[in-house]
Amino acid sequence: MPKPRVLWIEDGAAESLKEFAGVVFEDGRYDLEIALDATDGCRQIREREFDAVIVDIRIPPGNDSLWTGMYKNLGQDKYRAKLGLHVLEHFLKPGQGTVVPKWATPQRFGVLTVETPADMTKPLADLGITVYEQKTAATSNGVLLKMIKDIIHPQKGQE
Repeated sequence: MPKPRVLWIEDGAAESLKEFAGVVFEDGRYDLEIALDATDGCRQIREREFDAVIVDIRIPPGNDSLWTGMYKNLGQDKYRAKLGLHVLEHFLKPGQGTVVPKWATPQRFGVLTVETPADMTKPLADLGITVYEQKTAATSNGVLLKMIKDIIHPQKGQE
């Protein structure tokens, strides 16, 4: 039986690999794939089915003109652009002509970001996303694994 597939869209994943992803790899129950920008994240979502997708809000655009144009129009700053939120909207509140995989439902998405609950509660509620964690200096190394479990096994949470 194949492992549940998880996508983590996080530009700092290389730096956080040991800290957050290492716990997931060590656990061994999930196939974790990483996208470092909006372009790669969207490509992977379109090409494969994921059981869980964890998105950072402050991600770079990558090389797709949709994302580079949006990034430029929003001030060319990850803090102001919040492209991760736009990626979520792209799939969960698509515009006309946007092709969305059938599996891409709010229940399969979560957000791991430095943005505060005050900043994220309304946008995530509008998208139907309920799994959210704020990254702080005190964030546990197991947060990514916990979020994956919360998405894939919502009634069990921490197994």
